[in-house]
Amino acid sequence: MQPCQVCMWSAVLLVMWSSNGHSTHGEAIEGHTCGRFKEDHIANVARAKSEIVRYSHYHGRFKAHSDSFKAEIALKETLQKKISNMEARELKIKDYDWVTNGAERLFRSRRIISYSYPFAYYMFSGTFLSGEMTKEERNIKQNLFEDHQQQLEGHIEKLSLFLEEPFDDYLEEKVMETRMQIITLSKITDVLCKNLYDYIDNEILLHLGTTINIVPYRSMGADKAVELDL
Repeated sequence: MQPCQVCMWSAVLLVMWSSNGHSTHGEAIEGHTCGRFKEDHIANVARAKSEIVRYSHYHGRFKAHSDSFKAEIALKETLQKKISNMEARELKIKDYDWVTNGAERLFRSRRIISYSYPFAYYMFSGTFLSGEMTKEERNIKQNLFEDHQQQLEGHIEKLSLFLEEPFDDYLEEKVMETRMQIITLSKITDVLCKNLYDYIDNEILLHLGTTINIVPYRSMGADKAVELDL
C-alpha cells in the first residue's frame, strides 16, 4: 500500500485503524479525506498568498524609507560643507537657515512616512476596524489615508532631490531659486505631515472606541520628554 502523499497514511496505519474498530473499504480508510477536493483549502491558500504579497508591499516601503533615512543622515555633513562653500563665495545671501531647516524637515518627515507603513499594515488588516465599520467604510478610510500618505511621500522625495543638488556651485540667481524651492517644499511637507497625523487621530483612531491616540503633531517635534502630551 502506497502512503498518502499528504498525510502519509500507510498499510501499517490501515491495520491499526481497522483493529481499533474503524471501518475500512479495501485500502481506503473511513474518515481519511486527503484525496478529496476541498474548496476551503483553495480559499486558505489564496488568502495566505494574498497576505504574503500584502506584507511584502508594506515591509518593502518601510525598508525603502528607512534606508533613505539612514542615507540622508549622512547628508548633514555634506550640507554643512555646501553652506561653508557659499559663505566663502560672499554671495548676497547671508542666511542659510533654509538649508538646515530643509534638512531637518526632510529627516522628520522621512521618519513619519516610514512608520506610516507598519501602521497601515496593521490598522487596515481587517482586525482593528472590523467591529466599528463595514468593509466598504474601511476601504474608504484606507484610500483616503493612502492619499495623504502618497502626497507626503511625493513632496519628501522632491525635497530630498533639491537638497542633494550641488547648489553651492550655482550662480547666485539659481541659488536663490533653489532656496525658494526648498523653503516652499519644507512648508508644504510640514503641512502634509500634520494632515496625516490629524487624519489618523480624527478619522481612524477615533473609530476604535478606545483611548488610543497619538502625540499631537509638532512642526519641529518635541525635543524633551516633558514636552509630550501624555
